[in-house]
Amino acid sequence: MPRVKQSFCYGLFVDEGRTVAQVLKDAASIGFAAVEIWGRQQAPFDEICEEAAKNGLVVASMCGHESLPDGLNKRENHNRIESEILESIEIAKARKIPG
Repeated sequence: MPRVKQSFCYGLFVDEGRTVAQVLKDAASIGFAAVEIWGRQQAPFDEICEEAAKNGLVVASMCGHESLPDGLNKRENHNRIESEILESIEIAKARKIPG
């Protein structure tokens, strides 16, 4: 029977007493298959990607741009957000992040 592939959102499991490595090692040990990252700028993105790979986890998704409340709802943000999304697509391709 195929295993259910469950992910978790990194930001919800961070606390001041645990390192990135500990969070991802613990997640893998209890059966998570992947981690999701909300914002590249808010998290230690490169470290999460590296530690996920060390622990057999996939980085399943990341946000394409910052500031959702101050986002596409304002025309003046469109150029900034387009640039952020294009950059995120290239990073996702390089890191093999599917979402």
